[in-house]
Amino acid sequence: MARIPNSCLVSAFPAGSGLGRSAANLFRLGFFEQAVFLKFHRKDSEMGYARVVRSRWDVLGGAGAFASQYLPSAWETALRSFDYVHFQSPHFFHLARTVPRATGTIHDVLFFDPTQRHGYPLGARAYFRNEFRHASQLRGIAVDSEGTRQEVAVLDPSLNTSVLHLWTDPTFTYRDRAQARQRLGLPAEPVILLNVGSYSPRKNLEILPRILNELGPEYLLVRIGPSDPILSAFRHRNLLAFDSVSDAQYPLFFNAANMVLQPSREEGFGYPVIEAINSETPVLASTIPVFRELLGANYPFCLNPDSPEEWAAAARMVAGTLRTQDAVTELYHHIGSYYHEERGASDFEAFLRQAGVL
Repeated sequence: MARIPNSCLVSAFPAGSGLGRSAANLFRLGFFEQAVFLKFHRKDSEMGYARVVRSRWDVLGGAGAFASQYLPSAWETALRSFDYVHFQSPHFFHLARTVPRATGTIHDVLFFDPTQRHGYPLGARAYFRNEFRHASQLRGIAVDSEGTRQEVAVLDPSLNTSVLHLWTDPTFTYRDRAQARQRLGLPAEPVILLNVGSYSPRKNLEILPRILNELGPEYLLVRIGPSDPILSAFRHRNLLAFDSVSDAQYPLFFNAANMVLQPSREEGFGYPVIEAINSETPVLASTIPVFRELLGANYPFCLNPDSPEEWAAAARMVAGTLRTQDAVTELYHHIGSYYHEERGASDFEAFLRQAGVL
């Protein structure tokens, strides 16, 4: 692959978040000379980025991002010197006006689509609808799934979109479960179910204590992400919650778990699903289109997001029948190495050629 002269990858997410990891994985492919974190949430960690550009209007918080849609900003100044920029999220599509060549990624349409509310603030929805109008300035748009491609086409059929499934870095791989638990200080005996992600209505996290209450105290849920709203609902107190974990430890949790639970009602992609696949850990996922797309139409553990009984029954089945690594390998046989870097590099290079960047 060829590094693109005077090029930049733009991220608007902390490195420890799902979208931050997607930016890091894309930068690791070697196409870009620089990765820049355009920071507009003051609370966001800057760790993991060599170059960070803050708003001149930090005192205004999100209002600074609104102002940058119409007025010069530190972010615009930082990007003006590049010949090519890829925006790894729509947060700064409006800055494409300052770049000779630009492409971008749309992960989902939750903020763009006026028919979808989901409790998101009116200001955020207005901001992103304006960003969507700037998408037409991009030479190409990558989307994470076929479902997102179809949703974008409904909103604006003129946009040039290409499906580019995400991938994980090589740290997500098979490791011995007992050794992973020992390294993390996790108990050796219980069946561990792992759930990872932010707290929002679409994540459907309220089903987690209902699943664990069905399963009983010999099952333990390990949750990485904010968990306060569901803590008191665990009848057997079988929840071990971490607000965050280190980058070095994070992949080990997938190896330590017997299975991963992803009960979301809506996702643009769902990173933990492919992190589980590449770790060779069974995943139980809600039966939403994107998870069917990632796991395959015949994957046996796509479940009703409204039925904790169904999830509990599936968890018992996985704990009882997928005890050997050979059984898990067979579960993912149809996927193989699809969610690895090599395929991601090939697909992104094809995207760049189609967009006229290479």
